[in-house]
Amino acid sequence: MVMHYIRIPKAGIDNTWIHVLVSGKRDSGLGEQPDGNMRLSHKDYDALLKAILELHEHRELEAFRKAIPGLLLGLIPAEWAGMLRYVVKEGNGKPCMDDLVCSDERFTPQAKEEFAENLGDHPIADYYLKGGLFPAVKESDFHSKTQLRNSKFWRAHSMVKLDEALYLRVESRQGMASLSVARWGKSFMERDRQMLNLLRPHFDQAHRDVRLIAAACRSGARPLSAYGLLPRETEVARWVAMGKTNPEIGVILDISPRTVDKHAERIFEKLGVENRTTAAVLLAQASTVESSGNGSLRAAW
Repeated sequence: MVMHYIRIPKAGIDNTWIHVLVSGKRDSGLGEQPDGNMRLSHKDYDALLKAILELHEHRELEAFRKAIPGLLLGLIPAEWAGMLRYVVKEGNGKPCMDDLVCSDERFTPQAKEEFAENLGDHPIADYYLKGGLFPAVKESDFHSKTQLRNSKFWRAHSMVKLDEALYLRVESRQGMASLSVARWGKSFMERDRQMLNLLRPHFDQAHRDVRLIAAACRSGARPLSAYGLLPRETEVARWVAMGKTNPEIGVILDISPRTVDKHAERIFEKLGVENRTTAAVLLAQASTVESSGNGSLRAAW
């Protein structure tokens, strides 16, 4: 068994880390095989870890959304990539495209209208509506190229010059959402499907983190730097935000519990709170927004 670990700072809190594990099996020294039947090369693992790191670099929701198409194109050989969300219309129960962030401008208003007209009859949309599972699916899993060219969907595909797509369903707070890569004339390989499947839990976690940051910003939370804490007080405050006790913080920072008590008293005074529970909540929000910046935040998925 081969295991790769990387440490990623979580949701803008400097001392909180996500440990990412990608495991595999040695195969006669020729490469590494993820849990399943597909063997990934060292190059593939490096690309996957790079993508995971990039996912967790973002602290602002709109920047996260805009980065996803380029991240996907760096991971999967494709001509187009996008992040899509569908909602089901009340009354007729048909899905419609609610949001689209993509790598180029080929999806003109006319092309979007063409896709939207027949989206409810598309086999992949139908698959997801009927509770299809999360692993990535290809266009060609549902119909051949000949069947596609003879279908009502061909006009839309020909307008954007994309006839093969790979979809990965991801978590969404509203409707259904998916990541997608597409190209013309060449089917995707099982390696591409496997790469998306391995990316999905990390995408979902990073998306949840950036939504938390957005929520904290909308709630009016102030960054930690706004409270006038001294450097040592800031260190103590971050550990308080993570639920550590004063003796634990003393061990971590190599100072006495009594010194931590004094720092905590001054922190609570500067925050204008009277108890540790309130302080921990306020500090967690402050740490979350500390590196998120300001600006317009789109409604989270």
